[in-house]
Order: sequence, then C-alpha cells, then structure tokens
Amino acid sequence: MSFFSKIWKEATRPVKQVGEFVGDVFGSAATGGGVIGFVTGIGLALSTGGAALALMPLGTLGTIAAAGAVGGMLGYTAGSVVDVLTMDFDIDVPEVGMGTPTYEGSFPVLTVQEGSPIPIAFGRCLLAGNILRANDPSKSNNIKMIVGHCEGEVYSDYDPPVPLCVLVNNLPWCTLKGTHYRWFHEGSATQSGVTNLFDDDESCNYRGLAVSEFKFTKNNDIRGVPNINVVGRWKKCLNIGQAKGGTTSFTRNPAQIMWHWYVDIEGYSPDQLDQDAFTALETYCATIPSNSDTVPLRPPGPDDNTVRATTYYNADTKPLYALKKDASLTGSRDKAGWLSATGSKAQQRLNIDFGAGYLVDKVVIENYHNAGLHTNTGAKHVYFYGSNQSSAFADTAWASPGWEDLISGGVSVTIDQHVAEDRSDPQTISFSGVTTAYRYYSLAIEDNWGNSSYVGIRDIKFYGKSPRYTFDFVFDSKTTINDAKKLIWKSFNGRCITSQGKIKPVWDAAEEHDGASGLQAKAVKHNFTQDNIVKGSISWGKVKKPNIVRIHYINAHDGFKKTLVEVKDERDIEAKGEIVYEETCWWITEPDVAKRRAQYKFDKARCTDYVCRLTGFPDSSDLEVYDRVQVTHSLPGWSNKDFIVRSKSEDQYGRPVFNLEAYWSGIYHDRGAEEQENYAAHLPNPKEAPPACENVSLSNVASAGGGSAMLSGAIEITFDQIDDVFYSYTEIYVSTDDSTYYYAGTTEGTTARVDGCGTLWQPGDRVYVKLRNVNVNGIMQPMPTSADASITAGGYMRLASFYAGLTDFWGGNENIGNAATKIVLGDLDGTPKIALGSSADSLTISNMASYPGFYVDGNGYFRGGGSEKYIQWNGELTIAGTINAAAGTFTGYVTAGTAKFGVDVTAGNDGIWLDANNYWYTTGMKATAGTVGGWTLGTDKLSAGSITLDADSTYPSIRMGDATGFMSGTGIWMGKHTDGNYTVHIGNPNDQYLKWDGSDLTITGAYIGGSDIGATTANTFTINDDANDVNVQLILDRTTGGPATLQWDGSELTSNVSVDTSGSLQQIATKDYVDLSVTSLGASYYMTDTSSGVSDYQLCSLIPSSDAEVYLEGSSLSDGDYLGGWISASGETPDVLLTGGFNFYIIAEKMSGTKTL
Repeated sequence: MSFFSKIWKEATRPVKQVGEFVGDVFGSAATGGGVIGFVTGIGLALSTGGAALALMPLGTLGTIAAAGAVGGMLGYTAGSVVDVLTMDFDIDVPEVGMGTPTYEGSFPVLTVQEGSPIPIAFGRCLLAGNILRANDPSKSNNIKMIVGHCEGEVYSDYDPPVPLCVLVNNLPWCTLKGTHYRWFHEGSATQSGVTNLFDDDESCNYRGLAVSEFKFTKNNDIRGVPNINVVGRWKKCLNIGQAKGGTTSFTRNPAQIMWHWYVDIEGYSPDQLDQDAFTALETYCATIPSNSDTVPLRPPGPDDNTVRATTYYNADTKPLYALKKDASLTGSRDKAGWLSATGSKAQQRLNIDFGAGYLVDKVVIENYHNAGLHTNTGAKHVYFYGSNQSSAFADTAWASPGWEDLISGGVSVTIDQHVAEDRSDPQTISFSGVTTAYRYYSLAIEDNWGNSSYVGIRDIKFYGKSPRYTFDFVFDSKTTINDAKKLIWKSFNGRCITSQGKIKPVWDAAEEHDGASGLQAKAVKHNFTQDNIVKGSISWGKVKKPNIVRIHYINAHDGFKKTLVEVKDERDIEAKGEIVYEETCWWITEPDVAKRRAQYKFDKARCTDYVCRLTGFPDSSDLEVYDRVQVTHSLPGWSNKDFIVRSKSEDQYGRPVFNLEAYWSGIYHDRGAEEQENYAAHLPNPKEAPPACENVSLSNVASAGGGSAMLSGAIEITFDQIDDVFYSYTEIYVSTDDSTYYYAGTTEGTTARVDGCGTLWQPGDRVYVKLRNVNVNGIMQPMPTSADASITAGGYMRLASFYAGLTDFWGGNENIGNAATKIVLGDLDGTPKIALGSSADSLTISNMASYPGFYVDGNGYFRGGGSEKYIQWNGELTIAGTINAAAGTFTGYVTAGTAKFGVDVTAGNDGIWLDANNYWYTTGMKATAGTVGGWTLGTDKLSAGSITLDADSTYPSIRMGDATGFMSGTGIWMGKHTDGNYTVHIGNPNDQYLKWDGSDLTITGAYIGGSDIGATTANTFTINDDANDVNVQLILDRTTGGPATLQWDGSELTSNVSVDTSGSLQQIATKDYVDLSVTSLGASYYMTDTSSGVSDYQLCSLIPSSDAEVYLEGSSLSDGDYLGGWISASGETPDVLLTGGFNFYIIAEKMSGTKTL
C-alpha cells in the first residue's frame, strides 16, 4: 500500500455513529461549558479580569467583582480627570479565523483529518465540511466521497433536497464537464441510509448530520480530489418560545439563533429565558431600516438551482450567466448572458432565488447584445414580480402563479433596446411602494425587439437591503460555548444578562425592550446627581477616537469573498495620522449590514465625547447594561448629560459601580434620526458643545490679496454673537452640492470672508455654508444637518486687467459688455469662442461687419478683419480682398461655388472640376453644359443656331433648320428613327422633300440627276411613288443628242425618240418572256417563256402560219441599216444583223395556231 493510500484510508475511515465522531456535544453540554463541534468537551475557563468579568451575565454572578479589579481595568484613580482614556467595553472575543477551515483562507476547504469537527452552521453561508468516507482515487477513474457539512437538521426548499448551490473547485456544479452525481441528505433524526456510493457493513445513516454524497468522473475539471464548497440554508433553529425538540425553522435572526443556543445547546428551559425580551429583539433585528441604502444583490452561485428560466439556448447561455457578477458586459455573449431556446422569443420567465429575503427598490438591466450586434433579441416588455413561495420559483411557465407585482397595477415595463455598440448600456427600473421583502424574484418577458427566434438579457442586478442584523456563521474550530455565543451577541451589538432570575438580551440602540414583547424609545432609567453619587467616586475622561473604522466581512453577493468596508475622517487623519479601529465580522454576509455597522462604529467613536465611572446609591442597583441614565454634576459641569451603562460591578461595600458612556441618539441611523437631541446645560459648561450660529447671512464681495491688481470673488458671512462664555471660534465649511462640504477656515468674530472663487466654487455656483462652533476645550458643536445659508456666487477673478468668470476670461474692463472689453475667452453667447477687438464680448461670426476684429469659436469657425476686407470660415472659406502669393506650390484646390481648381479636385484627379459632367483633368476633358464658341453644350447635345448634334444613346441624330425629327419640320434630319432604322429627310415633309426610311428612297418634286443613276440594294426605281395622277416623265439629258423624254400618262408610255434595245422585251401582254441578256440570235428571234419553267431559249416563230401576210422585207441590207416594216412569216432567215427601230404588232386574230404570248 502506498504512503498516500494509507494516509487517505486512515483519514477517511467511516464512523458508525455521529456521536463517535463529534463527541458528546450536541445535547449534553452543561450550561456555561462545553466545546462546539469537537470530539471531547473541555471546561469553560472563566476569566476573572475586569473586562471579561464585566461581560458575564449580571445579577448574582455579575455583581461579585471587586472595585479594585474594575478600577485597575480603567487605569485611573477614582475622582480624577483624565485627558484621554482607552476604554473598550466591546465584548472580548478571540480572533475569528485562526485554525478554522472555513475562515482561515480565502475560501472554505474540505478537511480530511480524522477528528476534525463537523461544523454547526447558522443562517445562509458558504462552507466545506469534513470528508467522512471516500474511496482511493488512485485506484479508480471515479472519485467517491461522503462529506459532512453541518450538524443537522438543515433546510432545503428543493425536491429532491439540495443546497442552494455547490461549487467544485470554485465552479458551479451545473457547469462541470463530464458526468457527475450528487445526493444531499438534510440530517433529520430519521434520516435513511446514505448508501448511494457505499452499500456495505460500514455504511450508516448519519442521522443528525447534513451530508452529501459525491461521485466524480475524472476529467480536465476533476483530476484529483476536488475542493467542494456548499452554500445552504443551514441549521434549523427552535422558534422563540419553543422547548428542546419543539418547532424549528430556518433563520438568520440573531434573536432566534440565541434562543436556540440557550435551549438546544446549553440546555436551558424556556422558563429560564425572558421570552418577551427575545421576541422584542427578534423584531428589532428583523426590521429593514427605511433610510438604509440598497446594495447590489446576486443569487448564490449562481447556478441552475438559484436561477431558472423557461428555456435557454445552450450551456453557454444558461440563465445563471445573466446573474453572474464577473460576467463581461461586452464582447461575446457566451457565458455572459441568458438567451432563450430557438423559437422561444416570447413569454419567457426568468426566476431568481436569493436564498434570503430582501426589500428591493430597483433593478439594473443590460439588455441583450452579442458584441454590439443582434440587439433586436433584447427583452422589450417585462413584468417584475416577487414571492416567498418556493412553488412559484419552481414554476418557470409564463403563467406561473404565486407572484406579487413589484410595479403598481401589474403593468409591464419597456426595456430599451441595447445600443448597437459593444459597450455597457445599463437601464434602471425603480420600484416604488414595495414594502415586502421577498426571497424569490421573477422577470416575465413578454416579447423582444423584433428578432424572429430568440429573446435574451445580458445582465440583471437587483438592488435591495436586508434586515437590520443577520447572523450567517460556521462554527468549525475549537470555540468554547461562551466565546461562540459572544459572536452572536456582537452581531446585534448587545449581550445577554441575567435579570430577575431570567436570561434576557439587551442591546445598544435607540430602541429597547418595552417590558412586554415590543419596542420603545430608550427611556431614562435613572438620574445621577451629587445627591445620589457617592462623594469622590466620579471620574471622567475623553475617549481616544479612531479616524478610520474598518469592518471585515464576507460578501454573499460576490461569491462569498472576504472584503471590507471603511469609513474615514480624512481631515482628522491629516491632523493626527491614522487611528484605526477594525473588526473581523465573518458572520456578516450582507454589504448593507456591514456598511451600517461601520458607520455606527465610526459615529459612536466620534460622538462619544466622555466616559465616566461612578458609584451609586442602592437606588441604582437595578440598572442594567445599556440602560440610559443622566448625570448632573458640578465638577465636569454636566446637567442631565445622557449616558448609557456599559458595565456594572460592586465595590467592597456592596455599592453598585457603573462604567458609563456618553449617549447620543443620533448615531443610531437605523432609526433615521438626522438631528441630535438637545441636551444643553442650563449653566455655561466647558464640557458641552457651544450652540449653533443664528441669523447667518451671505453676500458676494471682492476680497483683495497681493494688491489691487489681484482680486478674486469672495463670500462674506455674518451671524449673531455666540451666547456662550466658553465659545472659542467658528469653523466654516462650504459646498456646491449641499452634500460634500470642505473646510474653509475659521473666525473668532461674527463675520468672515471666504476667498474660494476658483477653488471652492466657481462664479455662478450655488454655494452652501455650514458653521460649526468650538469652545475653549475643543468641544465641537455637531455638524449641522442642513446648510446654515446659501447664495449664488457672483463676481470674478482678476489678474491685472484680466478677469475670469464662470466660463469666461476677458480683458479690458471688469464690467463685461463694455466697449473696452478687448479680449474674451469663453461662451458668453452660448458658444465657446475667442474674440479680439473692441466690444469683444459681443462678437459673433455673423456680426463682425459691425465689430471688426478676430473671432474663432468651438465649431472651428473663424473670421478676421473688418466689414470690407476680411477672411472667414463658417463651413465655407470667404476672402474679401486681394490674395497675394509670390511663389510656392499649391497642394490643395480652390472652390468657387461648385467649381474646383487644383490638386485632387475629385477622385484623385488634378485639374478643373465644375460638376460631375464638366471637368478638365490632366487625363482628359469632359463637358456636357455651357458654350464653346457659338456652340452650346448639353449633356448629350451640341448645338449652334439651327443645327444640333444629338448624341442620345437611344436615338442619336443630326438636325438642321426646323427639323425636329424624321419627317417632322422643314430642314435636314438624319439619325436613328423610333422604328430602329437609320433614316434621313431633306426638305419640307409637307411639300417637296427627299426621304430615306431605311429601305426606300423617296423624292418629291423634280429629280435632276447627274450622269448616273444607280442603286445598291433595291431592284426597283420608282418615280411618282405617291401615285399622284400626273404625267410622269423620265428625262435623260446630254449635250450631244439633247434630252430624251420617256413619259407615262397613265394609258400610254411614249418617248420623244426612237427606242432601241440590246436586250429582249421582258413583258408582252401579261406574260414575262424577257431575257435581259438576249441580243440578236442569228437568223431567228427567240423569246423565253419564264412562266413555263423552260431553262433554255425556245424558238418562237413569228410566222403564225403558212399563209402569213407579210415578210420582213429589205434588200441590199448591211449591219446597222434601219429596217422598217412588218415582221412576217416569210420563212426566210435573215443572214445579217439588223439595227434600228422596230414596231412589232401582234394582232390577236392573226395569232391562230401560234403560241399564246
């Protein structure tokens, strides 16, 4: 067996019975003895020294001390006056934290040593416990352990029972990776077997002990035996009035815990305790102070037990992350906020268990965002509720019952959408009129800001306050019963005494037990005078006053971390150095409780001016600790001066001896008392504070220092003469917010002048003044709770001929608004500015035509010059006057109107820029507007007079005259027509014109051609295309031969000259027989019948029959001879080529028997 295994086995040996482990402690400790939580009991070591003896229960036991012992404690001789006393009447308790696994380090640690105590824990606190049994983790992939947390029975609202939260290596249980198991047992007297991990002969029930069973699977989170911290609602305590075995409940109230202590642990019976006094203390502790500040609240852990939602998206967006204190408010949403499940964008509920009741007055919310994005996922309409029903908390449904409205009328609140930036954007929702402290709080989220799938919240922080006093503490070390209960006493600033045969609690406060079961204002129980004070027994002295008070406590809302709250008197520290009073109060887990305690201790130390000791007559023997008394005595000059009894004993003659401490009701802020009660003596008393100043008035004056060239605004204070022969001087304090006051000097008369302009206040501030009088013995009047007077500071500060006001600095004349004011730095007209010139205070950028000078303001605008010649920038640069530049390179550009000239006028181009369509760069020129010579530029046109070049991207054109489009307007138009063809017209479309429509050329009027007429694509040439009924002529003119006219009159085609052809006729009658290339074909004439499909020439005889009438006659013919006559069927074949004009007459009746043409 390895060394580790052996040690581990021995240290974790299970026990059969709880009593074997913890000893005979929980039910058999004798009154006045015993040790908490240990195997063996020890007797109570009674202290016999003065201070310790004074803390013992009074009555028979409390009145046996000798006078010498008490005198020795105080350290002065009866009847003497001592300058400074150090009298600490607080309860003497050993330092908390030494040797305790809960409080010695930063966090509680598990103990494994056999014999270590099982803690007794009260209230809601963080603890670890003792490992009762475990396996050997070196031999298994699993770690099994049974941990004893607290002597039971403890409290759990959950089913099945679990603590509020479990932290494993400081990680919430629900965030652990891997598969792990736990079981919690509340420690009842009938607890069943704890056998989920070990079911063998050594298993036991651990009755009376709250334990947990843990089974861990080793991984990166759990590599070895982890440290386990648990937050719970621990020991159930007997209700006040109950006997041992009676009704119990969870509590944090020191009164109920104290009752349980005496009955259950020390064994007292209820009739030995003053139940009414305990009930009164319970009420006092449970009261939530009305004037206490609220503090940020966070649930324990937080984890899945204490924060629950209807749905959540994934493990990194669980609802607990919206309540986690150290979660980032910026950056990624992961582990920094709650997000609902996909599709659950509405009617979601977020429930929070703080583990204790708080009276809340507001909540601060950071709405959802993910690194500044997805802000429409944030909650929009939200209802806020509180409850003290665990069933309400457990039900996360939208319509969960059992909740109370925090907003009057049960209306929703609109939560603003988070700004679209990755930064904090907190919003505060205040609750007015809430008078119930709730343990559970809920947000019912109705909808979001528009996201289609989710709703979420980045952070939620409630602000609330807890009862006046609480006690959350773990007893887990060698603590005697008496020392343990002294801690409980300190928690309510009191103790328990024996009074009339019963134990009852008493406490330092302005309220006390009224004799029944209620509370009353602390009343005067006895008046000590020179007639009932043993002669020569009175002694008094001042108390050494700390100027720093520190309270060390544990903050349950910051992961149960140790922290402190501190109150300082900076002025006293500066004068005397640090005088520190501090307490370690690990039973305090609420920041507001710690803050109240620190302020109470600080105020008590500052306001307790005297302590004294005196011996009284028997009529004072019934006085008890914390009773209020008054002392009237000529030696210290007291008249009905208030004290409280801090301790009591007897002298050797049996006479009561009292240690008294000055009492001021105003230090108990829980009552909300703002002013001290008036205990002024009837006769002048050097030990009493002087009265307050009366008829205080303030006025603005100018005080001089260093000659008349230097002045500053001052406030003069006047008040009535102080009616006190021991008056010495008056301290002056000033403030500009009636909250924070600064010491401003003293005066010994009835006037004072405070030069505070520029240091304590600025011109125009509202200045508040408090005056505090001090007598010859240094006794100070309490600081007034409200200002004695206030005034709006006026005036200015002056240095030579310069003056400074609240927001202005000027020179030339002390009365600003004067023509002699030559310079101004300030914002007289609401705009920060610098102005130079006559009446500089009047200068603005728009009126300098009337006020020449120089002006520049906070907008960056400036102007310099006069009314005619000036330079000005007010978003535009204006220069009125000549610009002279001898040389240099211009690296920018000049803007005139919309035009620019220079470098980088636009898009990196240098040149001239008029607008986006008109520029001349080094890379090219573009102009679409203006004129060039007589030509006018347009975006896509160039025109001059009656000619226009139109570069329209769809229908470009060139037009002259009045032409506006194709066949529209007289002139010339050519371009792309709306039909997509490029067309031309020349002339008047309504008279004579030439037109090309993309396929045909049309000419109206006379057509005079040149030497050629031709066409490129058309196969026709038409004259008189419009088909007017006129004689259509084709005139073919030449110098030689003259004109030849071919005319068509609608019935006959005529020519003024003979028509010759080198081709064939193409159309005869209605048939086409034309061969364009046919010439004379030898002896025969051929015609081609194109309609017959014949592809070669076909001889067609012109001889109709053998009886033809006519022959083509001619004799002695030669080439070129003219032959006139008839073509007849002579049957002869000409053997020569004949030319000339031929008239062919084909007579129908002569055509019988021939081919039909």
